[in-house]
Amino acid sequence: MDPLVTVCVLVHNGEAFLKDALDSLLAQTYTNFELIILDNHSTDGTQEIYKKYNDTRLRVIRHKKNIGPFENLNQAIIAGKGDYLAIFHDDDTYEPTILAEHVSILEAHPDVMCVYSQAYALDASGARTGEQNSPPELLDRELSYGEVLKHIVKTQQSPFITPSLLARRAAFRTTGKFEKKYGMALDVDMHLKLTKAGKTWISSERLMNYRHSDGQYSINYSTTYEEPNVLFSILDDHLFAAGMSPSRSYEAHRDWDYSICAINILAKDDVSSEDKKKARQYLRKSLTFRRLLDPFLPITVAMCVLAHLGLGTWLATKINKRRWERHLQ
Repeated sequence: MDPLVTVCVLVHNGEAFLKDALDSLLAQTYTNFELIILDNHSTDGTQEIYKKYNDTRLRVIRHKKNIGPFENLNQAIIAGKGDYLAIFHDDDTYEPTILAEHVSILEAHPDVMCVYSQAYALDASGARTGEQNSPPELLDRELSYGEVLKHIVKTQQSPFITPSLLARRAAFRTTGKFEKKYGMALDVDMHLKLTKAGKTWISSERLMNYRHSDGQYSINYSTTYEEPNVLFSILDDHLFAAGMSPSRSYEAHRDWDYSICAINILAKDDVSSEDKKKARQYLRKSLTFRRLLDPFLPITVAMCVLAHLGLGTWLATKINKRRWERHLQ
């Protein structure tokens, strides 16, 4: 009999944490699952770790060359035989009941296409450093595509904890592949597509441990990206497809994002003349009538003035230093 659940673990040079992840998955109270490791041509001790396991539920797909993280992710969609599919991380750990809890929700709610849970945050040592929470108003009920899309448009934040996902395989046949053009935000696009295929459920149970190896991924990204945040491209595409008009507030946030790009460019250690030119162009794009009531507008104005005076790097560095300080408080 084929297993009901397929659990895929994506790994590339994951020797540091893979054993913890596999141990937590093989200790699940729910047992009708297969565990597939998609090894993206690891060159460290990853193979030695998974070869030590003697469990009939576990098998390995090792790529002969590094096919890149996005293609490895899409390989997970077609791997295995289970009606339900989980795509988990090689550096996270999972509570013993995550599969049992998520399967029970999908079995009880046939219109729900995918389930997520809450998480504890881990540091590189495995110590819990806090909690990751979805908005309480979205928990423990069926969520529609329109409701989820409006929430992300309003907050510019995804309510989903990606590595807790369990979805119906049939839903992935509707969504198609993860789209590489969306880069590191491609999971947000997939979450929306899965929700569009039916309904979504976010459990209030804390069923996984989400490791942030450097502890600073989100702030590191937000202080370094130099092109407009791809999240706005995803939301623009979904709004257009749904025939929904963006709000003035959303458009103002999108305009402010050009200022963030300019600040990140000018705050770099080595800023070229081309960088300065690009930053000034972004700052001009960021000055729109939609932002007249935006409390961050004075920052953009100040950046424009100082950038043209050759002092933009000084202010940008101070702004990003303050953003780091606030993050660490």
